[in-house]
Amino acid sequence: MDMQSQRRLLRSQISGRGEMVASGRDRPNVNATKVKMMRFRNKFLVKIIGARYYTDENARDTVGHGSHTASTAAGNLVKQASFFGVAEGNARGAVPLSRIAVYKACSLSGCRSDFTLSAFDDAISDGVDILSVSLGSNIPRIFEQDVIAIGGFHAMLRGILTSNSAGNSGPSPATTSSTAPWLFSVAASTTDRLIIDKVVLGDNTTLTVQGKILLCENNTTPGVELSLNVTGAILTKYEGDVPRVSFIPSSRLNLNDIATVFSYVTTAKNPEATILKSESIVDASAPEPDIAAPGVDILAAWPTSISPTGSSLDTRSVKYNIISGTSMSCPHGSGAAAYVKTFHLDWSPAAIKSALMTTAVPMNATRNADAEFSYGSGFINPVKALNPGLVYDASVDDYIKMLCSIGYTSDKIKVITGKISSCPSKYNGTAMDLNYPSMAMTNSTKEAVFTRTVTNVGVANSTYRATVASPSYVIVSVEPKVLSFKSLNEKQSFIVKVSLKDPPGEVLVASASLVWSDGIHSVRSPIAASFRNI
Repeated sequence: MDMQSQRRLLRSQISGRGEMVASGRDRPNVNATKVKMMRFRNKFLVKIIGARYYTDENARDTVGHGSHTASTAAGNLVKQASFFGVAEGNARGAVPLSRIAVYKACSLSGCRSDFTLSAFDDAISDGVDILSVSLGSNIPRIFEQDVIAIGGFHAMLRGILTSNSAGNSGPSPATTSSTAPWLFSVAASTTDRLIIDKVVLGDNTTLTVQGKILLCENNTTPGVELSLNVTGAILTKYEGDVPRVSFIPSSRLNLNDIATVFSYVTTAKNPEATILKSESIVDASAPEPDIAAPGVDILAAWPTSISPTGSSLDTRSVKYNIISGTSMSCPHGSGAAAYVKTFHLDWSPAAIKSALMTTAVPMNATRNADAEFSYGSGFINPVKALNPGLVYDASVDDYIKMLCSIGYTSDKIKVITGKISSCPSKYNGTAMDLNYPSMAMTNSTKEAVFTRTVTNVGVANSTYRATVASPSYVIVSVEPKVLSFKSLNEKQSFIVKVSLKDPPGEVLVASASLVWSDGIHSVRSPIAASFRNI
């Protein structure tokens, strides 16, 4: 089944807004007669080498989302960029020397599935190197109904890795919406950028709120502050709030500080307060990142024709805006993947993904109750990923076997792959057999066996030894414990057995790890076990 047939089958809509951004080293072969398209030939716009659109609008960004994500992935260096002086400094995209082809599949009403698949189809045909897809549904979808999973599979067939937003429904368990293993699912993390707002009360009490520019009370319609004819707002900050920009002076305070404000208002004869301008500082005491790539308080390009809040009541015009979400972390992951591919043109999408996952900076699980289920393998490290030593590669057949192991029929597999694929006769494998850089299980399993194969991409003659780190209630064994290679691209297999005991106290997720090291490279695979009843 070709992509056109699949588009006819999938007419449902997915939520989200944005453009698909494809990065490449050379100009893609864009067929102007295939769909409506805009070209930018101005010498100042050579960064964007082509743009297609599938909606009733043109290819220009009408909400700011596409400009922000595209510049994050591949924007040129800009000096003294800021949002009204906040977060001022030099700004650039992850791979500033790359070029961008834009595929606008979304409008203000959402992202139609047939438009999204058309965008994938054209990007693949145009020969892009990496696909950056900052859109998705609010909940996980089964693969045959997930247009990003389907489009990403077709991209994978052509050697193109698709980086995708992990979803913005967290931090609750089981809220990742990008779950297909052939996609590169990127979650959003904080950085050492700390934005503080200060509120000075009439009694000279100064209250500081960290990490928030935007203050908009939950379930409050944007713009209600102006409709009430107020000049500022002090609102409550709740756990899980995401920073946004406000068009009036406003601050969101934690529960203790809000209590202080209420106490002052109810006791002062003429209560007054001053909301000071936001400041951006370096947080020297910040904990290590708790998710995969920067996605909170990200400063990037913004169309001057669109207000920073998107509200018609907001008359301001800016070149850069600060917003948050996995739409922002996705292009960081895309840029990292493009950077790795620049040095390894012959690597498969799975190999690139493996290099980024196994070289990621480990997280502190004590700061995140769901550990690897929240932040994946760790915080992305593109430079280290250039030389991972070993990679966990996977082929199309490996993914088809995985689909067979979770009960997919030939007809359902055909919807995803676009061709007739049958499960191997008498195949009794499990999803755990997929040659993935990480390993995960639930408490209902108690025992699990993972078979893995690594490919040597480091030093021809090398010996790797296994080291396991795990809590006492997670028993991990590896056989063999030593892998010896005599040549590059040589493959070696091993087996990991994991047994779970009852954890102490309120432990919800157990974190362990397997590291293969030759003294130069450290190839780390997280092992995560969930004790939640989801």
